[in-house]
Amino acid sequence: MQAGFKDQFTVKWEKYFPSAQLPVCFYYTDNPVESDTKQPLPGSQCFIHELERVRQGESLVFTGSDIG
Repeated sequence: MQAGFKDQFTVKWEKYFPSAQLPVCFYYTDNPVESDTKQPLPGSQCFIHELERVRQGESLVFTGSDIG
């Protein structure tokens, strides 16, 4: 991610969508970057439940075996 992009996006989001939560973004890849990702909690198979962690600012990586 480009330096400062997150901050610029957040400022503009707050300007145009005051009081709205930030959007949740996701993408599919065969080669996830492991450096700043976290796995779903052990035993948790509910994708919707895990989105709360994303709302708190965590990046998560899911594989086909993570979601039931």
